[in-house]
Amino acid sequence: IARPDFEEPDAKQLDFRGSWTAGNIGKWVKLSTYPTVGTKFSKQRYSVEAAEQVERQGIVVGLINGTEGNKIVRETLLKVAPLEKKWLFVSTLSSNLGDAELTELGASSLHRISQDDAAQITVI
Repeated sequence: IARPDFEEPDAKQLDFRGSWTAGNIGKWVKLSTYPTVGTKFSKQRYSVEAAEQVERQGIVVGLINGTEGNKIVRETLLKVAPLEKKWLFVSTLSSNLGDAELTELGASSLHRISQDDAAQITVI
């Protein structure tokens, strides 16, 4: 599978090495669309149901106010993610989310903090 938009540490090309069954290939394709740490949160991709479809047990969401803080949180999640292979990880700017998403992630007040390096980690 080609993943031209993926960046290090993720490979731009993956080869399927499992047993060639429809179920195995389908799960592999879905899981292959997730980078080690995603950069955009959406409820559709990072929900309990989506995690279960790719046999993951949870989701870690890093919410950050500023780009410098986002870089630090992303680097940290990139270190943790390979150790926790049963979880999905995503890091995103809080300004990219609507009020409903922020509330659902327990971060409704995060965007009101003026500090660029304000951050929150939510585990689903």
